[in-house]
Amino acid sequence: MADLKLTSEEVAMIRFQINANAKASERFKRLSVIAWRDAAIVSLLLQGLKSKEITELRLADLSFSGLVVNPRLGSRRLVRLEDTTRLCLDKYLDGVMPQERAVLFLSQRGKMLNVRTVERMISKLGEQLELELVPNLLTNSADG
Repeated sequence: MADLKLTSEEVAMIRFQINANAKASERFKRLSVIAWRDAAIVSLLLQGLKSKEITELRLADLSFSGLVVNPRLGSRRLVRLEDTTRLCLDKYLDGVMPQERAVLFLSQRGKMLNVRTVERMISKLGEQLELELVPNLLTNSADG
């Protein structure tokens, strides 16, 4: 069975919508942080990362040249960040309190995100775009 993939037009619509959502929320600091977090997560999915890998990312995994993905079960690799992904991560991290924290992506309550939260976020994005979206569909649609 072939993996389902999004068309380039659908990927463009998704990228446009996450940026529009994030920019629309900039008047409200707390919403802005969540919107940019979600935009960064979607961008990472579109770069081929899996939901579980994203939820396990640590702040220390992020570097100037990219992101070290080190899943519990799997091989460690360096992912070069696209400019749009880097921008979303920078905007997200600008709004985050500079507290001691290990996890890169936190929930609204300051806890580690789980895969189900990512699935719900992607599902809501799909509703906005009238597409049926799941995280694996975005991951499978990554270039390369």
